[in-house]
Amino acid sequence: MRSVRRGFMIFMAAGCLALIVSAALAQAPADLPKQDYYGTWKMSHDGWAGTLILKASGQAKVLEGQYKGLDGRIHAVLGSAEGYKITFQIDLDDSKRINAEDQSFTGYLFTQSRAGMAGTTTWQGVPYGWYAVKESTFTAFPTVSEDFPDPSGPVSQTATITSSSGSFSVKSGKTEYARGETVDFHMANELNRDVNLAGIVYVIKRKDGDAWKEFFTSARDFLPDLTMNDGKKRDWTWNQ
Repeated sequence: MRSVRRGFMIFMAAGCLALIVSAALAQAPADLPKQDYYGTWKMSHDGWAGTLILKASGQAKVLEGQYKGLDGRIHAVLGSAEGYKITFQIDLDDSKRINAEDQSFTGYLFTQSRAGMAGTTTWQGVPYGWYAVKESTFTAFPTVSEDFPDPSGPVSQTATITSSSGSFSVKSGKTEYARGETVDFHMANELNRDVNLAGIVYVIKRKDGDAWKEFFTSARDFLPDLTMNDGKKRDWTWNQ
């Protein structure tokens, strides 16, 4: 949709005094910043579902990122954005260079909300439709690994940091969760001082035989507010 400026005039008496009132209904497409594209997008191209991540590249108008399909493979993405138009390629053959085996996309960001984009993609010379919906501002896939067994298992349901002034605790609602069940966490700051949470992650482990193995590691700085004030409590969940 184009950016449109609409107005009306009120003429008063013969002197033709004009009062002009106008309002912009949408930001001009050429003015949209590249940062509006950054984040995680749920994507569908002709019915093929996947996750697209776009982030800064260090170059004007250039975007880079990653794409993960339902097969779990992660491919590099390189593109550019100018105003509300985006073009990018997914490196499907993981050659680290753009070639005929890659898939090209052209689309337009929704100027009203910046929460979606849509366009066309070309595969082997045939055009198809695609769209993407903004899911979050995260610009990295979470780390999932089963390579680091921990035979000792979790020491306690509650992790607590204590000092002479008090304690800081993190605990889950239960010691064990069923497959697909939402996991809940509870954090409490009773240290008599504020706590800086920058850089923190959380790790989910699952039991494999007698060993506990890392299953899911969150994105860094997953909480929107990275300072937790003294005496405050915070709850959050992880959806399996």
